[in-house]
Amino acid sequence: MAEVNWGGMNIKWSSLNTQDKKTYGGGLVLVTLASALSGFILGGIWGERLTGQTDEMAWIYSYLYPMAILGFLAGGKLIADFMKRQDEGFIDFNIKANLYGINFFWITGFLVAWPLEVFMGFDFVFFEYFLLYSIGLSIGGRKAYKAMYVIDINDET
Repeated sequence: MAEVNWGGMNIKWSSLNTQDKKTYGGGLVLVTLASALSGFILGGIWGERLTGQTDEMAWIYSYLYPMAILGFLAGGKLIADFMKRQDEGFIDFNIKANLYGINFFWITGFLVAWPLEVFMGFDFVFFEYFLLYSIGLSIGGRKAYKAMYVIDINDET
């Protein structure tokens, strides 16, 4: 079973068996490659819209879209298979951390980013909102770790 370390920020690699290392590592690699392809696609498209210049590599986007989608689907499948073999505590930890990240994304996005866009003219795009989700996920991982795994000896009666 997977162990969480670094205060809820990392999965201890040595705690995984060979099958878990293959599925989790393969899933992370595929999702990372798909994210890089998506960033390349969105960077080209958004860069074209923001600068007004045409992109000479626009022809390649129609080939990269299916590759990115397949990478996300295959990586998600491998990570889902990894999660099926984990214990309830680890799954509960991940659910709590992800829910905190999603809530941070929505709350901060609507209460902070949206008024900045409307009233001050800042242009938030996908990357800024994803950064908000990542910050929320990190905070949620830390809070869930402290709530689930850290035992304070001063609180014992």
